[in-house]
Amino acid sequence: MQTTGLFTCPRENFIIPARLGRPVYFVPFGDIHFDSPLHVEHRFDEFLKWAKDTPDAYFLGMGDYIDFVSARGRVSLTRLKAQVKTEMHENNAEDVIKAVENQADGHISRFATKLIKAGMKGRLIGLLDGNHDFPFSDGTNTTQRLCRLLDCRYLGVCSYIGLTIQADNARRNLDIWAHHGRGSARLPGGSINNVVQMSHDAEADFYCMGHDHKRSATPGQTGKRVWTKNGYVFRHREKYYIRTGAFTKAYEDGVRAYPVDAAMPLNQIGVCKIAITMKRHERHGKEREAVLHMEAIV
Repeated sequence: MQTTGLFTCPRENFIIPARLGRPVYFVPFGDIHFDSPLHVEHRFDEFLKWAKDTPDAYFLGMGDYIDFVSARGRVSLTRLKAQVKTEMHENNAEDVIKAVENQADGHISRFATKLIKAGMKGRLIGLLDGNHDFPFSDGTNTTQRLCRLLDCRYLGVCSYIGLTIQADNARRNLDIWAHHGRGSARLPGGSINNVVQMSHDAEADFYCMGHDHKRSATPGQTGKRVWTKNGYVFRHREKYYIRTGAFTKAYEDGVRAYPVDAAMPLNQIGVCKIAITMKRHERHGKEREAVLHMEAIV
C-alpha cells in the first residue's frame, strides 16, 4: 500500500458537547469507494440517514472515499502526465490533464454534498488519507479537497488525535491513534492483531484502522496509577481496537475486482459506533466524579 506517508498530531483537541447520562457517538468510517461499480449505495445512504437523525454523533474519516485511482494508478497517472507534457506540448496537453482533474473534482464534489446534506459538516473530527487518493497538479489530493469543502482537519494517513468530552462542568479527554490501515489478513484474528500492534506505538483510548474492509470493535483494558487528593490510586483504562468496515462489495456477478483475483473474503459492510456516556460516579461513599462509560455497537 502506498499513501502520502504523512503523520499529523493536531495541537488542539476536538471538543464534543455532551450531557451527563446521555450518550454521544464516536464513529470512524471509510473505504466508501464512492462512484465505483461495487459501492453499496443503499447501505451508505442508510448510514448517512442515521448520521442526519443522530445530532450527537461525531465522525472520523478513515480514507478511500473516492475510488478514482489506486496507488498503482497514481504512479501510472504521474507517468502519463509527464508523457503528455512531453509528447503533446503543442497540442494543448494542459487541457487533457485539466479534463481528467475536472472529472476527479466532480466525484469529490458529489461525495462532499452527500455528507453536507447528512449534517456531518461541523461534526467531522477530520479526514485521513487513503491509498486511492487522486493527485492534482497543484499538489493537493482527494482528501485535502474534501477537507476544504467540509471545513475539517486534514490528518494525513496517520494521526494522533485528542477529543474532549464536555458535559456541564465536567471534562474528560480521550485519545485516538488512527491509520488508514495495513495488511490484508483473511481471518478476523489476523486483522485485529494489526490494530492491537498499534498500541505498542502510542497510548490511546481508540486504535482505528481501515483498508482491509473488515469491521470489528474489540475492547481492551490497561491499568494506570492516577494521582488524587488521597494519593495515587489504581484505575482501569478502557480502550477499543477498531477495524472500521467498508461500503463496497468484494463480489458482484459480472464485475471484475482484485478481491476476486486474490480469493479474498467478502467485505463487511457498515461502521462501528462507540457510545460514550459521561456519568457521575460515587467513590468511597462520598467522592463523586465524572466517569466515562463506553460501549461498542457493531
